[in-house]
Amino acid sequence: MYPYVCWSAHIEATQYFSKGGPEWTCVALLYILLVLQVYWFALIAKVAYTILVLGKPVEDIRSDEEEDAPTEKAMARKKKAN
Repeated sequence: MYPYVCWSAHIEATQYFSKGGPEWTCVALLYILLVLQVYWFALIAKVAYTILVLGKPVEDIRSDEEEDAPTEKAMARKKKAN
């Protein structure tokens, strides 16, 4: 359904309205959103395939730790050690 919206904004709207810079920017952003939707669908489909067909568990690779960036305490400890 969404690809039709992009096509309609790009092709059909041109038949009825002239397009300037803001209109083409809107159409470009719609197409960028379409590409992002396809990318996310591919990622979700890949995970679903891994779980359902291959039967492998999928690990969550995101970090649970909040100390990815150096904190003031860590930097103070580092200075004392030197």
